[in-house]
Amino acid sequence: MSLSAHVYQIYIAATPEQVWSAITESEWTRRYFHTTEFVEPPQRGRAYRTVGANGRAAVDGMIEEMQAPTDRSPGRFVQTWHTLYDPELAQEPPSRVEWTVENAGEGLTRVRLVHGNLEHSPLTWENVKDGWVWILNSMKTLLETGQPLPQVREDEAVTEAINSWSDSTPDLDGLSGAGCGAVDVCNWLAIRPPQRCLERPRVSRLQPLGPPPPQGRARASGGQ
Repeated sequence: MSLSAHVYQIYIAATPEQVWSAITESEWTRRYFHTTEFVEPPQRGRAYRTVGANGRAAVDGMIEEMQAPTDRSPGRFVQTWHTLYDPELAQEPPSRVEWTVENAGEGLTRVRLVHGNLEHSPLTWENVKDGWVWILNSMKTLLETGQPLPQVREDEAVTEAINSWSDSTPDLDGLSGAGCGAVDVCNWLAIRPPQRCLERPRVSRLQPLGPPPPQGRARASGGQ
């Protein structure tokens, strides 16, 4: 089975500079990224590591690109991604996460995230697939309202909502030009996954991306 890259795009009512800070500064990440933060400020060409509020290792890798957005060019933040918060995922090779931050209008920023190089990391592929949805929407909510998303009360309620959306959501294959089987491209601004991306028999809960928050929310991978 060929594992395609996960691709997400979202619009945020904030400036590119504000969004860039939210992605690269621990003051922001600990508020929406399951309490995780950089051990040291990220720098291009250097190794990085993130940890949770309890000091538990989350992710490590290398910062391959780090170019802040300007009036003339989008921002680029590219990092290799090696999971540490789960022993099984930690055995898989590093993957690659590319952030692109671009001005889309006055007070509006387009964020595109591509998580690729997952061909030999099926467990990571499954774990981050829905996890990035939570992260991006929580970042958006934090920047626009000053508060991150609250924790979901019950995974079963999330599953019911997904199944309900799938009954009324049109097929968005045209958005990617190749269909969800090639690249998962969803309009996360509306928080409605394309019907074919759901793979309903496999969906039992949304999977957190990163270590569980302090209240002990468990990682869900493969419906466990």
